[in-house]
Amino acid sequence: MRKILFFFLFSVFMSCNSEHRDSQLLTCADSLMEIRPDSALTLLRMINKPSKLTHLQRAQYALLLTQANDKNYISHKSDSLVRIAVDYYDKGIPNEFAAKSRYYLGRVYQDMGNEVAATGEFLHAVRLLPENAEKRFQMLLYNDLADCTESQGYYDLALKMFRKSYKVTMQRGDKKETFYSLRGIGGIYTLQNKPDSALHYYQRSLFTARQAHDSLWISATLCDIARVYNERHQYEQAYSYAINSLRSTPPEHDLTPCR
Repeated sequence: MRKILFFFLFSVFMSCNSEHRDSQLLTCADSLMEIRPDSALTLLRMINKPSKLTHLQRAQYALLLTQANDKNYISHKSDSLVRIAVDYYDKGIPNEFAAKSRYYLGRVYQDMGNEVAATGEFLHAVRLLPENAEKRFQMLLYNDLADCTESQGYYDLALKMFRKSYKVTMQRGDKKETFYSLRGIGGIYTLQNKPDSALHYYQRSLFTARQAHDSLWISATLCDIARVYNERHQYEQAYSYAINSLRSTPPEHDLTPCR
């Protein structure tokens, strides 16, 4: 990957046409976003004069840079950048780019502590989402909307979004994503005081964690199950699952809340 990036950069900087160079940087950053977001961010930072880009390129740049910051865990401080993309794509036919711009505006609001505004943007993104949208993006959108609505007590909507996410993850065949969706469903049923349903989905998430041989996931889910039994005053079962959770915890992690 580093060799490919090196040769790409060499060819870019051999170009004397700055407009062509910026276009190549945008294209390459987009192609690297999912597999090497750090490299994508590096490429985007090489565009020296974003104001000189075409209107379309400025929208692409704003969306990609917001996405790259998000994937590199750089906290968003303002919505001014992603608004460039939102304003551009809002003027066209609803498509995946319009949905993504609204989604990342929601991610910005999450970082800024405005869960209500974030929820509104995620809902807007869902309305714009085309049927053939990229599956991973659908999963991210549904999960973030589920988390937002759960934190505000809208459990029915959160449950609906986690179920949508689960459907997409099954199509993708990614155990980590499936685990997150199943555990999310179990968590909502716990909050709704439906312990039988919660246990059903926690057991399914536990099965997925064991298939993936991930001791941290196993430990976390055993802890979830222990809490459910504890709330039901079934202390023997709760103690058994809590002990197994602690035994499964990797040495470098601490599940103190489960103790």
